[in-house]
Amino acid sequence: MKHLIRNFLLVLMLLYGSACGIKNIDFLKMSDCALPCWNQIYVGKTTKDEVIDTISKLSFIDPTINLTDSIGNSFISEKTVFYTRDTGRFFNSDVTAYYSKNIVEKIYFEGHIDHNINQIIQMIGDPDYVYTGRENVSGEVLVFMVYPTKGFDYGVDISSPNEEITGNNIPAYFEIFNPNAYDELVKNHWFPYQDTTQLYKWKGFGSIQKMYWPSQQP
Repeated sequence: MKHLIRNFLLVLMLLYGSACGIKNIDFLKMSDCALPCWNQIYVGKTTKDEVIDTISKLSFIDPTINLTDSIGNSFISEKTVFYTRDTGRFFNSDVTAYYSKNIVEKIYFEGHIDHNINQIIQMIGDPDYVYTGRENVSGEVLVFMVYPTKGFDYGVDISSPNEEITGNNIPAYFEIFNPNAYDELVKNHWFPYQDTTQLYKWKGFGSIQKMYWPSQQP
C-alpha cells in the first residue's frame, strides 16, 4: 500500500511539474545591447526574416512553432507569434513581433517575466508616464508604465484602484518599440491609451486612486 501511495505521489509531482511549464525568464538581463535594442534586434531597423531567425534560436522558444499573419492596420502590416517550450498555451503568445514594411517596430513579451518594478527601475530608470484603466473582462486595473524616448513600456495588473502600486509588483507583459515611431504607434492604437493626454507624469509609488486615477488627471 505504501508503494502505491508513493508511486501515486510521484505521478502527481511529475504532472504538476509539466503543467507549470518553463521558469521565469530574465528577459532584460539576457540582452547584450541597450534599449530599444534587444538581443541584436533593433526595432525600426531589423527585418522580419532576421527577427524570426534570432528569436527562433533562443533556448526558451519552440523553434517549430511560429505564426506570421497579416494585420489590417495602416501602420503595422504583419506580426509573428512565437511560443515558449512546454507551456501548453498555444493560444497565449509569449513573444510577438510586429512589422511595418518588413521592418520590426514593436516586440511584445507576455508572461514568465523575472523582474519586479524595482528591478526594472534599477536597470532602466523611472518611467516617464503612467496610464491606468479598467481591464474589459476581469475588472482589474491595468497600470501601464511608459518610456517613450527609450522605446519601452510594461503593464501590471492590480485588482482594484484602491490598492497601491509598489516596487514589488511584477509586470504581466512588457514591450520594446521604435521610439521614432511612437507617435505613429499611438495614432494607430498600438497602446492601451487612445492618446497621450490620458497619461500621468510618474510621481513614484503609492495609491493608484490618489495619484493615477482619472479623477486625478491634471
